Amino acid sequence: MIKSPSSGEIIALDAELGELVSNQPIAQILSLDNVKVSVNVTAEQLMLFERGDVVDIRVAGQDELLSGEITYISSTSAGSGLFTVEAEINNSERSLRPGMVASILLDEILAQDSVIVPTRAILDRSGETFVYIVEDGIAVRKDVEVIRYDTDYTAVSGDVNEGNRVIIRGQNLLDDGDLVQVVEEE
Repeated sequence: MIKSPSSGEIIALDAELGELVSNQPIAQILSLDNVKVSVNVTAEQLMLFERGDVVDIRVAGQDELLSGEITYISSTSAGSGLFTVEAEINNSERSLRPGMVASILLDEILAQDSVIVPTRAILDRSGETFVYIVEDGIAVRKDVEVIRYDTDYTAVSGDVNEGNRVIIRGQNLLDDGDLVQVVEEE
């Protein structure tokens, strides 16, 4: 008598009644009650996951989001620089099948406690990063720390506040305390 360690649907049987079998697999059993979503993520994205986290999962062809639990996070990359993360989904309704394409959705805070300024306003001289703002017709240098660069806008922290007028043209020729004339763009 042969007994399976798990229940499910037999999808392949490699033995026949009365045949002598060795210590080789003779059947493949598919269990659809719980399915796994496996994704490969970068080292930076890896920090967004913890075992036991509940995440939203979108499956191609399905309208509603599903919920899954992170059950595995690989300790090493597979040589490609990517790490495997797995989430398990309860599939008691058996609406999911192996091979379906799925994505794990995450909310990522890209720049917290920062001010967004035009990237072209940021200056870097002798390892110091700063912007010039206009106060009473005078250019005032404000040291900043770049939180996240982007093509058009950059998140910075420092002594720059929302509503400050940041200089975006001619700032390379300025020194702290120079008089400036504000010209509005049309």
